Amino acid sequence: MKNLSLRLRLAIILLFLFAVTSFVVSSITIYQTKKTLIEFFNTELFHFAKKISNSNIDIFQNYLNHDIDNVEKFISVDDDALTFSIFSLNGTMIYTDGEDSKDFKFNSEVLNNSDGIFIEKNKKFRTIWMLSSDKKFVVVVAQEKEFVDDLIFDIVEDLIYPWLFILPFLAIFIIFLITKELKPLNNISKNLRLRNPNDSSLLDENTTKELKPVVKALNSLFLKTSNMIEKERRFTSNASHELKTPLSAIKIQTEVAKLSFDDKEQLLKSLNNIDIGVNRATRMIEQLLALSKIESIKELENISYINWIEIINSSINELEHKAKDKNIEINFTYEKNIKDLKGESFVLSLLIINLLDNAIKYNDIGTKIDINLQKNKIYISDNGKGVKEEILKNIGERFVRDIQEKQLGSGLGFSIVTQIAKIHNLHLKFENISPNGFKSIISW
Repeated sequence: MKNLSLRLRLAIILLFLFAVTSFVVSSITIYQTKKTLIEFFNTELFHFAKKISNSNIDIFQNYLNHDIDNVEKFISVDDDALTFSIFSLNGTMIYTDGEDSKDFKFNSEVLNNSDGIFIEKNKKFRTIWMLSSDKKFVVVVAQEKEFVDDLIFDIVEDLIYPWLFILPFLAIFIIFLITKELKPLNNISKNLRLRNPNDSSLLDENTTKELKPVVKALNSLFLKTSNMIEKERRFTSNASHELKTPLSAIKIQTEVAKLSFDDKEQLLKSLNNIDIGVNRATRMIEQLLALSKIESIKELENISYINWIEIINSSINELEHKAKDKNIEINFTYEKNIKDLKGESFVLSLLIINLLDNAIKYNDIGTKIDINLQKNKIYISDNGKGVKEEILKNIGERFVRDIQEKQLGSGLGFSIVTQIAKIHNLHLKFENISPNGFKSIISW
Protein backbone atom coordinates (compact mmCIF):
# COMPACT_ATOMS: atom_id res chain seq x y z
CA MET A 1 0.00 0.00 0.00
CA LYS A 2 2.86 2.38 0.87
CA ASN A 3 4.44 1.89 -2.56
CA LEU A 4 1.25 2.88 -4.39
CA SER A 5 0.70 6.40 -5.67
CA LEU A 6 -1.18 8.90 -3.53
CA ARG A 7 -3.93 9.08 -6.14
CA LEU A 8 -4.45 5.30 -6.15
CA ARG A 9 -4.32 5.09 -2.34
CA LEU A 10 -6.94 7.84 -1.96
CA ALA A 11 -9.15 6.13 -4.54
CA ILE A 12 -8.86 2.76 -2.75
CA ILE A 13 -9.57 4.32 0.65
CA LEU A 14 -12.63 6.24 -0.62
CA LEU A 15 -14.02 3.22 -2.46
CA PHE A 16 -13.43 1.04 0.60
CA LEU A 17 -15.26 3.55 2.79
CA PHE A 18 -18.06 3.68 0.23
CA ALA A 19 -18.31 -0.12 0.19
CA VAL A 20 -18.30 -0.36 4.00
CA THR A 21 -20.90 2.40 4.29
CA SER A 22 -23.08 0.75 1.66
CA PHE A 23 -22.79 -2.59 3.45
CA VAL A 24 -23.74 -1.08 6.81
CA VAL A 25 -26.66 0.87 5.33
CA SER A 26 -27.86 -2.16 3.38
CA SER A 27 -27.60 -4.38 6.47
CA ILE A 28 -29.64 -1.94 8.52
CA THR A 29 -32.17 -1.61 5.70
CA ILE A 30 -32.46 -5.40 5.33
CA TYR A 31 -32.90 -5.82 9.08
CA GLN A 32 -35.58 -3.15 9.26
CA THR A 33 -37.30 -4.49 6.13
CA LYS A 34 -37.31 -8.03 7.48
CA LYS A 35 -38.68 -6.82 10.80
CA THR A 36 -41.42 -4.81 9.07
CA LEU A 37 -42.35 -7.69 6.73
CA ILE A 38 -42.57 -10.17 9.61
CA GLU A 39 -44.80 -7.77 11.55
CA PHE A 40 -46.93 -7.26 8.46
CA PHE A 41 -47.34 -10.97 7.75
CA ASN A 42 -48.01 -11.71 11.42
CA THR A 43 -50.80 -9.15 11.26
CA GLU A 44 -52.04 -10.71 8.02
CA LEU A 45 -52.04 -14.15 9.60
CA PHE A 46 -53.96 -12.88 12.58
CA HIS A 47 -56.59 -11.08 10.48
CA PHE A 48 -57.01 -14.04 8.16
CA ALA A 49 -57.43 -16.41 11.11
CA LYS A 50 -59.83 -13.94 12.72
CA LYS A 51 -61.90 -13.76 9.57
CA ILE A 52 -62.31 -17.53 9.37
CA SER A 53 -62.92 -17.92 13.13
CA ASN A 54 -65.74 -15.37 12.94
CA SER A 55 -67.49 -17.35 10.21
CA ASN A 56 -70.66 -19.43 10.88
CA ILE A 57 -69.51 -23.05 10.97
CA ASP A 58 -72.98 -24.29 9.98
CA ILE A 59 -73.12 -22.14 6.87
CA PHE A 60 -69.51 -23.04 6.18
CA GLN A 61 -70.29 -26.79 6.42
CA ASN A 62 -73.29 -26.27 4.16
CA TYR A 63 -71.07 -24.76 1.51
CA LEU A 64 -68.57 -27.51 2.05
CA ASN A 65 -71.20 -30.26 1.46
CA HIS A 66 -72.51 -28.73 -1.76
CA ASP A 67 -69.59 -26.96 -3.44
CA ILE A 68 -66.04 -27.04 -2.12
CA ASP A 69 -65.02 -24.30 -4.61
CA ASN A 70 -67.34 -21.85 -2.88
CA VAL A 71 -65.42 -22.25 0.39
CA GLU A 72 -62.47 -20.15 -0.71
CA LYS A 73 -64.88 -17.63 -2.25
CA PHE A 74 -66.73 -17.44 1.05
CA ILE A 75 -63.61 -16.73 3.09
CA SER A 76 -61.86 -14.70 0.33
CA VAL A 77 -58.63 -16.67 0.15
CA ASP A 78 -56.54 -14.59 -2.24
CA ASP A 79 -52.94 -15.15 -1.09
CA ASP A 80 -51.08 -18.27 -2.19
CA ALA A 81 -48.56 -17.68 0.60
CA LEU A 82 -51.19 -18.56 3.22
CA THR A 83 -52.62 -21.99 3.96
CA PHE A 84 -55.21 -22.99 6.52
CA SER A 85 -57.15 -25.84 8.04
CA ILE A 86 -60.24 -26.11 10.23
CA PHE A 87 -60.55 -28.57 13.07
CA SER A 88 -63.42 -29.55 15.32
CA LEU A 89 -62.95 -29.17 19.05
CA ASN A 90 -62.14 -32.87 19.37
CA GLY A 91 -59.26 -32.52 16.87
CA THR A 92 -60.98 -33.82 13.70
CA MET A 93 -59.95 -31.96 10.53
CA ILE A 94 -63.08 -30.46 8.95
CA TYR A 95 -61.38 -28.72 6.04
CA THR A 96 -57.95 -28.07 4.57
CA ASP A 97 -57.11 -25.84 1.62
CA GLY A 98 -54.16 -27.71 0.17
CA GLU A 99 -51.25 -30.11 0.31
CA ASP A 100 -49.28 -28.19 2.92
CA SER A 101 -52.08 -27.85 5.47
CA LYS A 102 -53.52 -31.38 5.26
CA ASP A 103 -50.68 -32.71 7.41
CA PHE A 104 -51.27 -30.27 10.26
CA LYS A 105 -51.73 -31.99 13.62
CA PHE A 106 -54.27 -30.55 15.98
CA ASN A 107 -52.65 -28.58 18.81
CA SER A 108 -54.86 -28.62 21.91
CA GLU A 109 -52.84 -25.80 23.55
CA VAL A 110 -55.22 -23.34 21.91
CA LEU A 111 -58.06 -24.65 24.07
CA ASN A 112 -56.07 -24.05 27.25
CA ASN A 113 -55.43 -20.34 26.54
CA SER A 114 -57.96 -17.89 27.87
CA ASP A 115 -57.86 -15.72 24.75
CA GLY A 116 -58.24 -18.73 22.45
CA ILE A 117 -55.07 -17.95 20.51
CA PHE A 118 -51.84 -19.95 20.29
CA ILE A 119 -48.83 -19.09 18.11
CA GLU A 120 -46.66 -21.97 16.97
CA LYS A 121 -43.29 -21.77 15.18
CA ASN A 122 -41.28 -24.38 13.35
CA LYS A 123 -38.60 -24.51 10.68
CA LYS A 124 -41.06 -24.37 7.77
CA PHE A 125 -44.12 -22.41 8.94
CA ARG A 126 -45.19 -19.51 11.05
CA THR A 127 -48.52 -20.74 12.45
CA ILE A 128 -51.42 -19.26 14.44
CA TRP A 129 -54.15 -21.34 16.09
CA MET A 130 -57.42 -19.57 16.92
CA LEU A 131 -60.67 -20.71 18.57
CA SER A 132 -63.75 -19.59 16.61
CA SER A 133 -65.87 -16.86 18.07
CA ASP A 134 -68.76 -19.31 18.62
CA LYS A 135 -66.31 -21.80 20.16
CA LYS A 136 -67.43 -24.56 17.78
CA PHE A 137 -64.20 -25.09 15.82
CA VAL A 138 -60.49 -24.24 15.70
CA VAL A 139 -58.76 -22.50 12.81
CA VAL A 140 -55.06 -22.89 12.01
CA VAL A 141 -53.49 -20.45 9.53
CA ALA A 142 -49.88 -20.82 8.41
CA GLN A 143 -47.40 -19.09 6.16
CA GLU A 144 -44.19 -20.55 4.75
CA LYS A 145 -41.02 -18.92 6.04
CA GLU A 146 -39.47 -19.51 2.65
CA PHE A 147 -41.96 -17.08 1.13
CA VAL A 148 -40.80 -14.25 3.45
CA ASP A 149 -37.12 -15.16 2.92
CA ASP A 150 -37.58 -15.06 -0.85
CA LEU A 151 -39.28 -11.70 -0.60
CA ILE A 152 -36.43 -10.32 1.53
CA PHE A 153 -33.87 -11.73 -0.92
CA ASP A 154 -35.67 -9.97 -3.79
CA ILE A 155 -35.52 -6.70 -1.83
CA VAL A 156 -31.80 -7.19 -1.17
CA GLU A 157 -31.22 -7.75 -4.87
CA ASP A 158 -33.10 -4.56 -5.66
CA LEU A 159 -30.89 -2.72 -3.18
CA ILE A 160 -27.53 -4.17 -4.22
CA TYR A 161 -27.78 -4.23 -8.03
CA PRO A 162 -28.02 -0.42 -8.42
CA TRP A 163 -24.93 0.03 -6.22
CA LEU A 164 -23.00 -2.58 -8.19
CA PHE A 165 -23.96 -0.77 -11.38
CA ILE A 166 -22.92 2.63 -9.98
CA LEU A 167 -19.64 1.43 -8.41
CA PRO A 168 -17.47 1.35 -11.62
CA PHE A 169 -18.68 4.83 -12.63
CA LEU A 170 -18.11 6.05 -9.08
CA ALA A 171 -14.55 4.66 -9.10
CA ILE A 172 -13.78 6.43 -12.39
CA PHE A 173 -15.33 9.66 -11.11
CA ILE A 174 -13.35 9.50 -7.82
CA ILE A 175 -10.04 8.89 -9.65
CA PHE A 176 -10.84 11.78 -12.00
CA LEU A 177 -11.58 14.14 -9.10
CA ILE A 178 -8.48 13.07 -7.14
CA THR A 179 -6.30 13.55 -10.24
CA LYS A 180 -7.75 17.01 -10.76
CA GLU A 181 -7.29 18.03 -7.11
CA LEU A 182 -3.72 16.69 -7.01
CA LYS A 183 -2.72 18.69 -10.09
CA PRO A 184 -1.20 21.59 -8.03
CA LEU A 185 0.92 19.06 -6.11
CA ASN A 186 2.05 17.46 -9.39
CA ASN A 187 2.93 20.91 -10.75
CA ILE A 188 5.09 21.63 -7.70
CA SER A 189 6.75 18.22 -8.07
CA LYS A 190 7.47 18.87 -11.75
CA ASN A 191 8.82 22.33 -10.95
CA LEU A 192 11.20 20.91 -8.34
CA ARG A 193 12.28 18.06 -10.61
CA LEU A 194 13.20 20.42 -13.47
CA ARG A 195 14.66 23.10 -11.19
CA ASN A 196 18.23 24.20 -11.84
CA PRO A 197 20.46 23.72 -8.76
CA ASN A 198 21.55 27.36 -9.01
CA ASP A 199 17.97 28.62 -9.26
CA SER A 200 17.11 30.47 -6.05
CA SER A 201 13.74 31.83 -7.22
CA LEU A 202 10.72 31.21 -4.99
CA LEU A 203 7.74 29.02 -5.81
CA ASP A 204 4.39 30.63 -6.52
CA GLU A 205 2.41 30.66 -3.26
CA ASN A 206 -0.89 31.13 -5.10
CA THR A 207 -2.00 27.53 -4.59
CA THR A 208 -4.48 25.50 -2.56
CA LYS A 209 -4.90 26.16 1.15
CA GLU A 210 -3.47 22.72 2.05
CA LEU A 211 -0.35 23.19 -0.09
CA LYS A 212 0.44 26.73 1.02
CA PRO A 213 2.33 25.63 4.19
CA VAL A 214 4.42 23.23 2.07
CA VAL A 215 5.20 25.91 -0.53
CA LYS A 216 6.07 28.43 2.19
CA ALA A 217 8.34 25.89 3.89
CA LEU A 218 10.07 25.14 0.57
CA ASN A 219 10.52 28.84 -0.16
CA SER A 220 11.95 29.32 3.32
CA LEU A 221 14.34 26.42 2.68
CA PHE A 222 15.36 27.92 -0.69
CA LEU A 223 16.10 31.26 0.99
CA LYS A 224 18.15 29.61 3.75
CA THR A 225 20.02 27.46 1.22
CA SER A 226 20.62 30.43 -1.06
CA ASN A 227 21.91 32.54 1.86
CA MET A 228 24.09 29.68 3.07
CA ILE A 229 25.58 29.12 -0.40
CA GLU A 230 26.20 32.84 -0.81
CA LYS A 231 27.73 32.96 2.66
CA GLU A 232 30.02 30.03 1.87
CA ARG A 233 31.02 31.62 -1.43
CA ARG A 234 31.96 34.81 0.37
CA PHE A 235 33.77 32.77 3.00
CA THR A 236 35.77 30.88 0.35
CA SER A 237 36.54 34.09 -1.51
CA ASN A 238 37.58 35.93 1.65
CA ALA A 239 39.60 32.98 2.92
CA SER A 240 41.39 32.76 -0.41
CA HIS A 241 42.11 36.48 -0.32
CA GLU A 242 43.22 36.50 3.33
CA LEU A 243 45.56 33.54 2.80
CA LYS A 244 46.88 34.98 -0.44
CA THR A 245 48.16 38.11 1.31
CA PRO A 246 50.55 36.43 3.81
CA LEU A 247 51.63 33.84 1.26
CA SER A 248 52.46 36.55 -1.28
CA ALA A 249 54.37 38.43 1.39
CA ILE A 250 56.27 35.26 2.31
CA LYS A 251 57.17 34.69 -1.34
CA ILE A 252 58.41 38.28 -1.75
CA GLN A 253 60.45 38.10 1.46
CA THR A 254 61.92 34.80 0.29
CA GLU A 255 63.10 36.44 -2.94
CA VAL A 256 64.54 39.33 -0.95
CA ALA A 257 66.35 36.88 1.36
CA LYS A 258 67.91 35.15 -1.64
CA LEU A 259 69.34 38.47 -2.79
CA SER A 260 70.58 39.46 0.68
CA PHE A 261 73.31 36.95 1.44
CA ASP A 262 75.88 39.73 1.52
CA ASP A 263 73.66 42.02 3.62
CA LYS A 264 73.24 40.30 6.97
CA GLU A 265 70.91 42.96 8.37
CA GLN A 266 68.56 42.80 5.38
CA LEU A 267 68.65 39.00 5.44
CA LEU A 268 67.62 38.91 9.12
CA LYS A 269 64.86 41.42 8.41
CA SER A 270 63.54 39.29 5.52
CA LEU A 271 63.67 36.14 7.61
CA ASN A 272 61.78 37.92 10.40
CA ASN A 273 59.11 39.04 7.91
CA ILE A 274 58.87 35.48 6.63
CA ASP A 275 58.36 34.30 10.20
CA ILE A 276 55.59 36.90 10.71
CA GLY A 277 53.91 35.82 7.45
CA VAL A 278 54.10 32.14 8.39
CA ASN A 279 52.64 32.88 11.82
CA ARG A 280 49.82 34.88 10.27
CA ALA A 281 49.02 32.15 7.72
CA THR A 282 49.23 29.51 10.46
CA ARG A 283 46.89 31.52 12.69
CA MET A 284 44.49 31.97 9.79
CA ILE A 285 44.43 28.25 8.98
CA GLU A 286 44.01 27.31 12.63
CA GLN A 287 41.07 29.68 12.99
CA LEU A 288 39.52 28.46 9.72
CA LEU A 289 39.81 24.84 10.87
CA ALA A 290 38.39 25.73 14.30
CA LEU A 291 35.43 27.57 12.75
CA SER A 292 34.79 24.76 10.28
CA LYS A 293 34.83 22.18 13.06
CA ILE A 294 32.51 24.20 15.28
CA GLU A 295 30.06 24.93 12.44
CA SER A 296 29.88 21.21 11.64
CA ILE A 297 28.73 20.39 15.17
CA LYS A 298 25.04 19.44 15.12
CA GLU A 299 24.85 17.92 18.57
CA LEU A 300 27.09 18.38 21.56
CA GLU A 301 28.73 15.10 22.57
CA ASN A 302 30.67 15.42 25.84
CA ILE A 303 27.95 17.27 27.70
CA SER A 304 28.40 18.03 31.39
CA TYR A 305 27.64 20.78 33.89
CA ILE A 306 29.92 23.72 33.17
CA ASN A 307 32.37 24.95 35.81
CA TRP A 308 32.82 28.55 34.61
CA ILE A 309 35.33 29.39 37.35
CA GLU A 310 37.63 26.58 36.24
CA ILE A 311 37.24 27.43 32.52
CA ILE A 312 37.95 31.14 33.03
CA ASN A 313 40.98 30.50 35.29
CA SER A 314 42.36 28.00 32.76
CA SER A 315 41.88 30.51 29.91
CA ILE A 316 43.62 33.26 31.88
CA ASN A 317 46.59 30.97 32.62
CA GLU A 318 46.86 30.06 28.93
CA LEU A 319 47.05 33.70 27.84
CA GLU A 320 49.02 34.96 30.84
CA HIS A 321 52.31 35.24 28.95
CA LYS A 322 50.71 37.33 26.20
CA ALA A 323 49.19 39.65 28.79
CA LYS A 324 52.52 40.04 30.61
CA ASP A 325 54.30 40.90 27.35
CA LYS A 326 51.98 43.92 27.02
CA ASN A 327 51.77 44.62 30.77
CA ILE A 328 48.04 43.91 30.69
CA GLU A 329 46.36 43.12 34.01
CA ILE A 330 43.47 40.59 34.08
CA ASN A 331 41.15 40.65 37.13
CA PHE A 332 38.59 37.88 37.69
CA THR A 333 35.73 38.15 40.22
CA TYR A 334 32.75 35.86 40.63
CA GLU A 335 29.64 35.12 42.65
CA LYS A 336 28.97 31.82 44.42
CA ASN A 337 25.49 30.81 43.19
CA ILE A 338 26.00 30.29 39.46
CA LYS A 339 23.04 29.06 37.40
CA ASP A 340 23.69 25.58 35.98
CA LEU A 341 24.52 25.22 32.30
CA LYS A 342 25.20 22.07 30.32
CA GLY A 343 27.67 22.01 27.45
CA GLU A 344 31.14 21.06 26.26
CA SER A 345 33.79 22.57 28.52
CA PHE A 346 36.54 22.47 25.87
CA VAL A 347 34.40 24.29 23.28
CA LEU A 348 33.31 26.94 25.80
CA SER A 349 36.92 27.48 26.79
CA LEU A 350 37.58 28.45 23.13
CA LEU A 351 34.89 31.12 23.49
CA ILE A 352 36.56 32.66 26.55
CA ILE A 353 40.06 32.34 25.04
CA ASN A 354 39.04 34.12 21.82
CA LEU A 355 37.41 37.01 23.69
CA LEU A 356 40.42 37.41 26.00
CA ASP A 357 42.89 37.01 23.13
CA ASN A 358 41.18 39.82 21.18
CA ALA A 359 41.16 42.05 24.27
CA ILE A 360 44.92 41.47 24.74
CA LYS A 361 45.92 41.60 21.08
CA TYR A 362 44.06 44.72 19.94
CA ASN A 363 44.60 46.89 23.04
CA ASP A 364 47.58 49.02 23.99
CA ILE A 365 50.18 48.29 26.64
CA GLY A 366 48.93 48.71 30.20
CA THR A 367 45.28 48.02 29.43
CA LYS A 368 43.18 46.55 32.25
CA ILE A 369 40.79 43.63 31.61
CA ASP A 370 38.01 42.72 34.08
CA ILE A 371 36.08 39.44 34.07
CA ASN A 372 32.98 39.36 36.24
CA LEU A 373 31.06 36.07 36.61
CA GLN A 374 27.52 36.58 37.94
CA LYS A 375 24.57 34.24 38.44
CA ASN A 376 23.77 33.80 34.74
CA LYS A 377 26.10 36.28 33.02
CA ILE A 378 29.77 36.82 32.25
CA TYR A 379 31.09 40.34 31.67
CA ILE A 380 34.48 40.71 29.94
CA SER A 381 35.38 44.38 29.74
CA ASP A 382 38.48 46.47 29.17
CA ASN A 383 39.47 50.14 29.28
CA GLY A 384 41.09 50.01 25.88
CA LYS A 385 40.32 51.84 22.64
CA GLY A 386 37.05 50.03 21.86
CA VAL A 387 35.77 48.99 18.43
CA LYS A 388 34.77 51.20 15.48
CA GLU A 389 31.01 51.48 15.01
CA GLU A 390 31.07 50.01 11.47
CA ILE A 391 32.97 47.00 12.81
CA LEU A 392 30.63 46.70 15.83
CA LYS A 393 27.56 46.53 13.56
CA ASN A 394 28.95 43.51 11.69
CA ILE A 395 30.78 41.86 14.57
CA GLY A 396 30.49 38.08 14.35
CA GLU A 397 30.71 38.05 10.55
CA ARG A 398 33.68 36.24 9.04
CA PHE A 399 36.80 38.25 8.20
CA VAL A 400 35.36 41.44 9.65
CA ARG A 401 38.35 43.40 10.97
CA ASP A 402 39.78 46.88 10.88
CA ILE A 403 41.98 47.12 7.79
CA GLN A 404 44.01 49.86 9.52
CA GLU A 405 44.77 47.58 12.45
CA LYS A 406 48.49 46.82 12.64
CA GLN A 407 48.07 43.69 14.76
CA LEU A 408 47.96 40.46 12.81
CA GLY A 409 44.54 38.76 12.91
CA SER A 410 42.24 36.53 10.90
CA GLY A 411 38.93 38.30 11.51
CA LEU A 412 37.45 34.97 12.60
CA GLY A 413 37.63 35.24 16.39
CA PHE A 414 34.15 36.72 16.89
CA SER A 415 32.72 34.32 14.27
CA ILE A 416 33.99 31.41 16.34
CA VAL A 417 32.59 32.98 19.53
CA THR A 418 29.18 33.55 17.88
CA GLN A 419 28.99 29.97 16.61
CA ILE A 420 29.95 28.47 19.99
CA ALA A 421 27.30 30.60 21.69
CA LYS A 422 24.70 29.49 19.13
CA ILE A 423 25.19 25.75 19.71
CA HIS A 424 25.00 26.30 23.50
CA ASN A 425 21.95 28.61 23.30
CA LEU A 426 23.91 31.47 24.86
CA HIS A 427 23.09 35.13 24.28
CA LEU A 428 25.89 37.48 23.23
CA LYS A 429 26.07 41.24 23.37
CA PHE A 430 28.97 43.48 22.40
CA GLU A 431 29.17 47.20 23.14
CA ASN A 432 31.62 50.04 23.54
CA ILE A 433 32.13 51.57 27.00
CA SER A 434 32.04 55.30 27.51
CA PRO A 435 34.45 57.11 27.53
CA ASN A 436 36.63 54.26 26.28
CA GLY A 437 36.78 50.50 26.37
CA PHE A 438 34.84 47.48 25.12
CA LYS A 439 32.50 44.99 26.81
CA SER A 440 31.36 41.45 25.92
CA ILE A 441 28.31 40.06 27.72
CA ILE A 442 27.51 36.32 27.75
CA SER A 443 24.21 35.26 29.29
CA TRP A 444 22.25 31.98 29.67
